[in-house]
Amino acid sequence: MKRLIEIREYEHADLTMLRDWLAQSHVKEWYPVPDSNLDWASRPPANGGHALIELEGNPVGYIRWTIVSRAILDSVGLSEVPTGSADVDILIGDKRHVSQGIGPVALSLLASRLTEQGGVPLIGLTTSKKNTAAHRAFEKAGFSKTAEYSPDGFGDCYLFTLSLRK
Repeated sequence: MKRLIEIREYEHADLTMLRDWLAQSHVKEWYPVPDSNLDWASRPPANGGHALIELEGNPVGYIRWTIVSRAILDSVGLSEVPTGSADVDILIGDKRHVSQGIGPVALSLLASRLTEQGGVPLIGLTTSKKNTAAHRAFEKAGFSKTAEYSPDGFGDCYLFTLSLRK
């Protein structure tokens, strides 16, 4: 039986749910500074966007993206990533839905949306080397491990990328 997974526009009223998800142990491990994530969700930058991930019409996760400048990419040693690429963060808020294939579908939906909008050559996801569940989800969505680096405050990480260029 195929389950309906969608991404819908984030609304300010969703902030309470996001706060609850960020407090969950399986999320907190990878998002250790919830206040900065809540601040971002309250006031996303002009070059960013976000959505809720829904399963059968019920919110189960959160996905956000920012178009990254050349200066930021170079500052973290990612000179091979093209200007205008999207940096994406994703979380599944309810532990019952982790490792259920929801994240890869949500990432594919976002990739389709960004492709339709045009101008975004690549999507990148940074995750801890220890977050093997995320690695599997990213690879299921077609992403490839392309770099290792250590962004400030996050420890050793992998960069997973997906080209949107045809």
